[in-house]
Amino acid sequence: MRTIRTGAILLLLLAFTITAQEAGDSPSQTSFGMGVAFGVAAFPNPDGTVETYNALSLRPDISIGKFGIGLNLTLHYRFADSEGESGFEVREEDWVPDSDTSFLELYLPKIRYVRYGFKGDPLYVKAGTLDAVNLGTGFVVGGYSNANYLPDFPVWGLEWDMDGTLVNFPFIGFESFVANLAAFELFGVRGYVRPLAGSGIPMIKDLQVGATVAVDRDPYYYARKNENYTGPEEADDPVVAWSLDAIQPILASPLISLSAFGAVAMEDEAAGAMIGAGGRAFAFLLYGAQLRFLGDDFIPSYFDVSYDLYRPQKYAVYAGEAHVPGSIGWLATLGFSVLEDKIVLKATMDGPFGSSEEALARPHLLASFVMAEGVVPGFFFDIVYDKKDIGSFSDLGRWQEDSYMVFNIHYRSGPAVLTLFYTLRYELTDEGYEPVTTSGTEVSIQF
Repeated sequence: MRTIRTGAILLLLLAFTITAQEAGDSPSQTSFGMGVAFGVAAFPNPDGTVETYNALSLRPDISIGKFGIGLNLTLHYRFADSEGESGFEVREEDWVPDSDTSFLELYLPKIRYVRYGFKGDPLYVKAGTLDAVNLGTGFVVGGYSNANYLPDFPVWGLEWDMDGTLVNFPFIGFESFVANLAAFELFGVRGYVRPLAGSGIPMIKDLQVGATVAVDRDPYYYARKNENYTGPEEADDPVVAWSLDAIQPILASPLISLSAFGAVAMEDEAAGAMIGAGGRAFAFLLYGAQLRFLGDDFIPSYFDVSYDLYRPQKYAVYAGEAHVPGSIGWLATLGFSVLEDKIVLKATMDGPFGSSEEALARPHLLASFVMAEGVVPGFFFDIVYDKKDIGSFSDLGRWQEDSYMVFNIHYRSGPAVLTLFYTLRYELTDEGYEPVTTSGTEVSIQF
């Protein structure tokens, strides 16, 4: 059944790709690249020990116009087993399905990505790692990533957006995602209309009115993969969250852009609403603000960047087993982007007016810093820091508590690239959330 469902999805993607090419988006540029990487990776064991493997990766990358595909064939190996005996050992978890990991869950992620178009194009399709999925205003699905458990549990997701302008019908469109095509446990879609698209009035014609539905059929999907987890493994009911929203552009000039938006949402019987505005000023300043009205047990941006790490905790609130008090809240975004988005620093913080003792209701910070290749000779990097349960400013410095962090620092010398990577996440056990780190180094050669 899973194979049939995945095959049907891939056929649909192929059909829409052909449609786009017939609409005039024919490929014009072709490129092929091959990356070969050597490195070391450490994998944590349930007993707290760490197993270290050498890594060899082949990463072919093909781009034809707007279409691109990349593979990631990685072999983790070592010349001594866990007991110190000599020999050649391959990490079986990368290649052999087991009771917790199906064939599709294991092998689909070896296709690093398949892409057509770019985010914001009339047709955009990307299958693979999803870094920051937003549907509409983000009040239900805001920044979701399926990469929280990399490299231990790679998954293959899907983003698929289509706007009616693709076929000269600008009145409708949709955005959608599936977190994991092999399991199909988490997915969402937003459909929208532009009721005034035919008016020809600047800005007014771009008014969007949309509806979003997101569903998590298996909130304990990742918890079951953790051998230290002894809590519930099956949910009584799926998580269903939906919202109605409106987005109205107000200004659109090279000097300043501004859009106003609002949404109302439901998570089972919990309700929330928000109004806000945001945009870009002086070509480099990123800004945004929201005023939020949150009912009891409503969690804004329920499906956020670290959602997969906190699924059981959020489900406990959704199912009425835990409680988050209602509040009037806020969200503020500030950042800058310079050198044609080659350097981007952005921080978003949200929380309630007043104090709260509940972790999911206390202030939360999401920050990212990206410097693309070419700004500083040789060096480039990307950093993500997600910090929950902030009770005071001093908590911001406690980066090893209730945090999710990703560091990727690269240095290029000719075709060779040295990469240092570090990931910190928290896994739910019967003792609470415990920190798990993954780190390593890698040398790649790009042809």
